[in-house]
Amino acid sequence: MADEAKIKANGVLLPTPSDISVEIQDLDGDSVRPIATGVLRRNRIRSNMLKVTLTWNLKTFVDVISILNAVTPTEFNVELYIPDHGIRGTKKMYAGNKKYNYIRTKTGLKVQSFSFALIEV
Repeated sequence: MADEAKIKANGVLLPTPSDISVEIQDLDGDSVRPIATGVLRRNRIRSNMLKVTLTWNLKTFVDVISILNAVTPTEFNVELYIPDHGIRGTKKMYAGNKKYNYIRTKTGLKVQSFSFALIEV
């Protein structure tokens, strides 16, 4: 599992995430549903695209800055484990929306976790 958790984005080795969730998705174009049959005719443009959601439970905010610097470009190469092939490889990806989860403490709000998805281009 250690090798599966090793992720390099834009040449930068990211800190080991607390959680990794992998989806293998299809990309659809406009689909049609003829009124006569009511059956959806799917227009699949591309299949087996990776979406890897990474979550870090944070102790310091310093880790977030280094992660954000690595995933700032519009698109970049990511070296990671590709589960449907069972190997490590490189994919061109981009970073989806970033999410911070906060918890209330005695002294105010504190960032508990940070997450985003790497999505194959």
